[in-house]
Amino acid sequence: MKPMTAEGRKAHTASQRLRAIGRNIPVEIYPLLAIMVGSLSFGVYSFIRPAYEDPTLRLRRRGHN
Repeated sequence: MKPMTAEGRKAHTASQRLRAIGRNIPVEIYPLLAIMVGSLSFGVYSFIRPAYEDPTLRLRRRGHN
């Protein structure tokens, strides 16, 4: 077992941990992440759009004041 260095024992903030995650991602993963984010965004858009365009869909109660 390797001895812990002072850097390994130091407490990190959330932003420092997020920056460390970004440095550990291989460059080959970036295109896959872009495709996943794009397809997820399109899926959310395709799911929500009919709710706003469908006149028969009831979004609010009627007759209650």
